[in-house]
Amino acid sequence: MVVTGLIPDGRALVWSARSESNSYYEFHGIPIPGKVLADRVAAVIHQHTMQSWYRPYGVVVIIASHDEFNGSALHMIDASGQCYGYFGCAAGKERQMARNEIEKLSPKDHSCKEAAFELAKM
Repeated sequence: MVVTGLIPDGRALVWSARSESNSYYEFHGIPIPGKVLADRVAAVIHQHTMQSWYRPYGVVVIIASHDEFNGSALHMIDASGQCYGYFGCAAGKERQMARNEIEKLSPKDHSCKEAAFELAKM
């Protein structure tokens, strides 16, 4: 889980995600899938955006996960609470330049080691 934006808001969301993960594990007996965690964190962010008595979170969250059912997944949640799945995404100050470079990389043409080297050059 990577958080960009206001640090206290990010800490609160990480605490909320840990709480959701623990409650899911206690109820179902298996670790929480990445998509379910992303949807639940997005619901918390969306609730704070829509309710007038809450201050909206000023963060963008990227959740990378791997589970036995869905394999590897990458989800990005924006400040309004919308959650989308990606093959590669970027957030923060220079996100547009990073997105352009990520789009040039083809995941089928590179191994993980080569892709990590290319991403580190950005």
